Amino acid sequence: MIVKSIKSNSRSVKSKGFAILSVAFVFLMIIGVFSPVISGTDAGTNTGTRQQDQDYILRVAMQDDIKTLNPLVTSDSWTWNVIEYIYDKPVKSDPITGELIPYIAVGSASGTGKGLNDVWGWEDLNTGVFGNTPVADWEPGMTGVSEATIFYDFTNVTWHDGMQMSIRDIQFAYHVQALSPTGSSDVNCLMDLGGEFGTNYSNTNYLHIQKVYESADGLQAALRFEIQTPFESFFRSTLSVLLLPYHVWGSTVSGQAYDNTMIWCDPGYSVDNVMAWDVSDALAWHNPTSIGSGPMKYDSWNMGVSSKIITYRDHFYRENWNPDYDINGIAKQPTIEAIVFKIYKTAEQAVLALRNNDIDYIAWSLPPTFVQEVIDEPDIGIKQSMSSGFYYMGYNMRPNKRSFGYDDNGVDVGKPLRKAIAHCIDKDLIVQRLLLGFGSPGDGPISATSEWYNDSIPQYDFDPEEAKTILENAGYQLTNPTIDPGQGNWWLNPDGSNIGNSEGGKIEILTPPADYDPIRAQAGLMIAMQMQEIGIYAESIAMDFGTIVNHIDYRDFDMYILGWNINSAPPNFMYAFFHSDNAAAGQNYPGYSNSSFDAIIDTARASGDDALRLELINDAQAAIAYDLPYDVLYFKTNIEAYRSDRFTGWVSDSSGSIYNWRSILELRPPSNMWLEANFVNVASSIGSNATTDVEVLVTKNRIEVDSTITRMPVDNAFVRLAVSDGSLSAYSGTTGSNGVLRVTFTAPYAQRVNEFNSYGSSVLIEIASAELYGYDDAPSKITMLTVYPDDIDFLTVHMEAEPMTIDDTDATGALGISNIVVSVTDRSNDPIIGAEVTIQLDSLYSPSPSISPVLATTGSDGTAVFTFEAAELWDEEDREYSVSVLATKDDYESGTQSIVINVVDAHIYIPPNSDIDGDGVNNTDDDFPTDPAASVDTDGDGKPDDWNEGYTAEDSTTGLILDEDDDGDGIPDDEILSLDSNSGDDDETSLVGTYWWLIVILIVVFGIMIAIYFFKEL
Repeated sequence: MIVKSIKSNSRSVKSKGFAILSVAFVFLMIIGVFSPVISGTDAGTNTGTRQQDQDYILRVAMQDDIKTLNPLVTSDSWTWNVIEYIYDKPVKSDPITGELIPYIAVGSASGTGKGLNDVWGWEDLNTGVFGNTPVADWEPGMTGVSEATIFYDFTNVTWHDGMQMSIRDIQFAYHVQALSPTGSSDVNCLMDLGGEFGTNYSNTNYLHIQKVYESADGLQAALRFEIQTPFESFFRSTLSVLLLPYHVWGSTVSGQAYDNTMIWCDPGYSVDNVMAWDVSDALAWHNPTSIGSGPMKYDSWNMGVSSKIITYRDHFYRENWNPDYDINGIAKQPTIEAIVFKIYKTAEQAVLALRNNDIDYIAWSLPPTFVQEVIDEPDIGIKQSMSSGFYYMGYNMRPNKRSFGYDDNGVDVGKPLRKAIAHCIDKDLIVQRLLLGFGSPGDGPISATSEWYNDSIPQYDFDPEEAKTILENAGYQLTNPTIDPGQGNWWLNPDGSNIGNSEGGKIEILTPPADYDPIRAQAGLMIAMQMQEIGIYAESIAMDFGTIVNHIDYRDFDMYILGWNINSAPPNFMYAFFHSDNAAAGQNYPGYSNSSFDAIIDTARASGDDALRLELINDAQAAIAYDLPYDVLYFKTNIEAYRSDRFTGWVSDSSGSIYNWRSILELRPPSNMWLEANFVNVASSIGSNATTDVEVLVTKNRIEVDSTITRMPVDNAFVRLAVSDGSLSAYSGTTGSNGVLRVTFTAPYAQRVNEFNSYGSSVLIEIASAELYGYDDAPSKITMLTVYPDDIDFLTVHMEAEPMTIDDTDATGALGISNIVVSVTDRSNDPIIGAEVTIQLDSLYSPSPSISPVLATTGSDGTAVFTFEAAELWDEEDREYSVSVLATKDDYESGTQSIVINVVDAHIYIPPNSDIDGDGVNNTDDDFPTDPAASVDTDGDGKPDDWNEGYTAEDSTTGLILDEDDDGDGIPDDEILSLDSNSGDDDETSLVGTYWWLIVILIVVFGIMIAIYFFKEL
């Protein structure tokens, strides 16, 4: 009975609730019908925006998934792309000047002269100053190195779980980094004798850092650093320690045996204490919550598919954070709400996703073969910059690999083999054929464009015969000494053993697969093939990027081809890559060990003398080029692509990439007023050392209320240009009255790579930016020219469209037409007769315009003419179409070129700030700017609400008919007027006044029905 009663009561409550909700729903539907009338608002206004996402989520394509959420074991760029914004560091630098500025570390006590036993206070802080604190008894000879006292402000600085940060977290960060196998180099200066084995640090983990001040509330504190070995980058590198929350990483949550584990500065700490923090436990932890203090917060990871971080709005660093620090021009939070990282294994997939507006940015450099595909793609910006890193082939020089480096006595017996292999690498061919000229050959770990570069280091020409001679002179043997080496007749070590460690003595060269990086995959194949031709048994083995990383982390390889992104000065990255301290567990993957190099790089890291450091780094480069633990193959030109219609504000930094913290801060949705800059009639090809004009057209674009876009050439726009090779007569300038900036490009010297090919060098000319006050900067664009050697005949293509912007239809409904003229010339600029020109329209839109003919032959003047016919646009969205041509002729290298034609929804272009019909209403406020008889059209149906004062229908110059329903609500204005003669012509107010009784009745009925249901229940 109890159960039955409960069921019955439940049924009754449900029925009553449903009835009330039903009545309420009917009432709300009726009110909804009248809501526009009651509110008096116009819900149909279209402001006309470019592509935007209300959530402002940046969508980034990544070629590989993150490997871990543990920053202590992160060694690949894909993982850092995600987690670098989750975890913070105490210092920050000005993005323009590079100077250190107040952040969590807000300054130092430089020059105070106070010691450890003195009383310190917040008044000792020099805000924004980061310098040494000299002491009288500092060891003589350590010029520019001393103690430093750094102040920290934790006001509003919280971890992502809401916990307050404290000075304990800073101290813990140093303890962690000092014990980290791969991250200790920047804190070695705080260890006795730099942490050398057998010193005090190795026994006690003691760091020379003392807390000298902490406020009562723990929100301000200061640490005094006693530098034990000179380190020039102390303020920029040592202070920039990775911050991890002690309450998480120092507890059982992270796999530690105890909560509140001890670190070096705790009383009673020792390395053997069971309460001591254990680095091995931390390295093994998966870190699923990823709690940091950075500007972005971990959200999710769908392994193999995507990951997401969201903006941490409680991050302290924002405008008006602390007026005492005077950095409001820099302190800010991102506009974007989140970053979603999507996995696309191939460049083809990523480019398609970018074109389909599924992503906003591709987080790796486009392969050269894809550049032409997107170079003129509407709404895609292209940025080129020289990479700060390099791509290289590394050797395993450890004794267990016997052939490539050291024997059991530490003698480098593998140097002749490495030098012989160096002569098997045709680096010019790799750059020309695989990179298509988008880069330069490497001869050491520092680019020839760097101020640190040593141009006198050893270089190894492509010379297979020299390679054989080196091996023969070094005592290497052949399996069959009676015949020439190669293809089965392999070289053996001087002791007769196989060189390689795989089956049959094969050497394995590990490379990423072709769908991941076709350049490195093909380079591996080319090098292995050439090694085989001279008798070195080698094979290129393609494997997943993450698998290669695991192999080199565990030192299990013969040779491999990978690359580095460089974000530090040569003294620091060369220390990380080649110093013997980092051979066992650091980034010295080859296991290179050279005491002379170690001494050179140690001195370079310690010295504050710029001239001495440069000299030392020159010597360090020479050592690496002579010993060849790495053979640097090439430096690459980064070519990055992004959606320019969804976000504006991308900027480059010293890393050579637009994916950086400054971009994340500056990204914002585009406004309705923006600039566009495009190349006009640029040559497709040019001869070695020749010149050609380059023209840039800048237009200022504006979205009107009716969603149409007006485009006007703009004078006095400031344009910045860049070029990957060769030179420009000017790298910046302002446009003239026609919106055009013209400069002269001088091509670099080009030569044949070898006698069997005629590959030209590709050169990128970039519109880095175009600026005009009040408008969004134009997105970057590039054009590509091929530079041919003097003895190569080639076709040069120029392409013009007249006009470049057309309406989809004219007043009669006829489709818009543009004439495309293609000029084909030879290297002397003489017209080419009889060249076949094929034209192609690249469009993702439907319906698509048409071009006729699709194939034409150049006439006596070297030109071919095509007709571009627009398709009618039905969605009031303007379109940009990329049109490309290919010109071919026997005995000539072909030429290709492309342009963009704009098709706009049919309308008459109206200058925005004038009154062309003379009715006293500015064009921007006039719904009928070419007709003096009317100026207002409330509902946008093309009919005026009323005639202008003093005008009638007879005065209309465009045949206008007066609108009988101004607001488009379906009720004629004259019927509204008859319902309320006092309403004038405001039918919305009239309707409310007329039907007030109906609204009252509905409210009363609704109340009665509620009362009845409650009465029944009682």
